[in-house]
Amino acid sequence: MSKYAMVHAETAGYCALLNQHQDVTWGFVNAMSPEFSRNSLIEHHFHKDPNWTHILFLDSDIVPSKGALKSLLELDADVATGLYPLRLANGIFWSVSDEEDNWIQIVDDLPTEPFETQSCGGGCLLIRREVLVDIEWPWFKTLYQKIYDNEGKGLKQGEDVYFCKKVLEKGYKIIADPSIICKHYNGVDMLKFYNDIQRQLADKK
Repeated sequence: MSKYAMVHAETAGYCALLNQHQDVTWGFVNAMSPEFSRNSLIEHHFHKDPNWTHILFLDSDIVPSKGALKSLLELDADVATGLYPLRLANGIFWSVSDEEDNWIQIVDDLPTEPFETQSCGGGCLLIRREVLVDIEWPWFKTLYQKIYDNEGKGLKQGEDVYFCKKVLEKGYKIIADPSIICKHYNGVDMLKFYNDIQRQLADKK
């Protein structure tokens, strides 16, 4: 799904490699919003391919680590996610929350084993078909609110967090695999950006 009507070259290369596997088919939607893209791709699978078992969402600027799809499938989870850096208003965070639903700061140590998360980004997200059948359309939806009644914050809930809440309300679990660290080209490679800052701080010390 593309915010800029294009797919990053590394992302396209990763998808092309996956597409060589006989059990994998990849598709691309150029749409005005992530929620429309995600919902459209799910609908397409339901109407065009009766045999699919999972859907893996990769945003156009996300590049998973090698073997990410295999590792996500091996978790045998209802919903599974890899991790990537996010630039939020108050800093850089990982794309998953802790058990109290707080986004995990990128400076914090991650668990060494797969763990349950309450919210996650949709940039590297594997979903079992049965989950999507159960929670029904719209699977993804962005919620907005009045800006002047909410301290200047017009976004109430992103489409990926909305999906996570629906999943949890149905009793499913979302598992994050900290061994799957993805690049995120949000203008720049966010992980490299963070590592460069850490090196500069270390040099000053």
